[in-house]
Amino acid sequence: MTEKYEAKGVRFFAVNVGEGPESVEAFLKEQSLDIPVLFDEDSEISVAYSASAIPQTVIIGKTGIVEVVHVGSSPQLEKKLKEELDQLLEGKSLAQETLAKAEEEKRQREENVNAFATEEVWRMEGRFSGVAVHPSTQTIFAGQPGGGVRIFDADGKEVGELNGPRATSIRLANLIGDEQPEVLSFQSWGQSVIAQTSTGETLWKYELGEGVDDVWAFDINADGHDEVIVGYNGSTGLHVFDNAGELLWKNTRLGNVWHVTAGDVDQNGDVEVLTTSAEGKVHVFSASGEDIAKLDVAVYASMVRTLLPTDSKRKPQILVSGSSNQQSELMLSVDLQGNENFSLELPTLDVNHVDDMAIAHDARLAAVAMRGGLIHVIELDEGELIATIAPQGSRCSVSWLPREGKLPHVVVTSETGMVAFELER
Repeated sequence: MTEKYEAKGVRFFAVNVGEGPESVEAFLKEQSLDIPVLFDEDSEISVAYSASAIPQTVIIGKTGIVEVVHVGSSPQLEKKLKEELDQLLEGKSLAQETLAKAEEEKRQREENVNAFATEEVWRMEGRFSGVAVHPSTQTIFAGQPGGGVRIFDADGKEVGELNGPRATSIRLANLIGDEQPEVLSFQSWGQSVIAQTSTGETLWKYELGEGVDDVWAFDINADGHDEVIVGYNGSTGLHVFDNAGELLWKNTRLGNVWHVTAGDVDQNGDVEVLTTSAEGKVHVFSASGEDIAKLDVAVYASMVRTLLPTDSKRKPQILVSGSSNQQSELMLSVDLQGNENFSLELPTLDVNHVDDMAIAHDARLAAVAMRGGLIHVIELDEGELIATIAPQGSRCSVSWLPREGKLPHVVVTSETGMVAFELER
């Protein structure tokens, strides 16, 4: 196929995301491939083209316009690509037709969205990625797709900025024991986890592996500082670092560690580290890395977070989301033995997938960001869907802004802006 179309002026390039030349050269040699490869070690190209899956095939026209995007692979892909290339070489614009169809589908989807029980409080225009809120100071940290972190107060007024690399996600941590949070930033499938002070000083940077999937900060060994838990894509597995960025332990038996979290889920005084993986199960480890359990829940487990109540009358729970056998997206609340507290089907628009989940600081509410931008708010004692926010962008991040004596605000960031919502309930 490449020879035929190269003769007609078509150029083919492979783009490798988040890896260095050594691994790519070995792969090309092993597969006997001869193709130019563009290295996107810092994921700049994937950010520019919003590449959110691998493989992703993009056809760019003579004018530089992205005409076609294929996500994933299929036996029919070669035939489809030939048809599309032939049409482009004949002068047809595929992007116009595709965009018109997409706009109509979007309009129809939004008409079917049952948004309820929230009201917009304030909005900040611009492009944002991850978001995290420091509860005691009510400070909002919002990532920038182009790099750096902008800092806002509870009213959405900008009060500061941190310089730094591109980051799709942000976590706040207590790494040095002061009153201000430290900022952990990372990019999905990127190779780096970077720790900074709230004034922008870089504390440490860790680079390794086949791409970061998720990061979580928690004091797992009761030393008064948070440790940093990192789940990697591919076979790099699960790594746990101390507050200074030194590796404490790792587990490389896991593949594709989608999400990570921690907490004393069984209330025995010891913290557990929890992850999901390519197996679709929830893996539970001790704070020092020993296997404790592998939970086979009622979904292919992708997202995992811990519900850790401050009220002694309520019990900790493990919150899991993933696809069910009925191809719907479910959110489960289970204990360390896998017993269900509740199961809730999450309405979706395009794709059955949870991109982000944030637990309110009193552990009574969860905000769930669905792929396609839909946001749900769930009451966690009964597993009741109490509010839905219409899509704010294609990929959203969520956090909670606490308020004294009132329900917290939901803060949503995406490529269209940052918005705070008040719950009507």
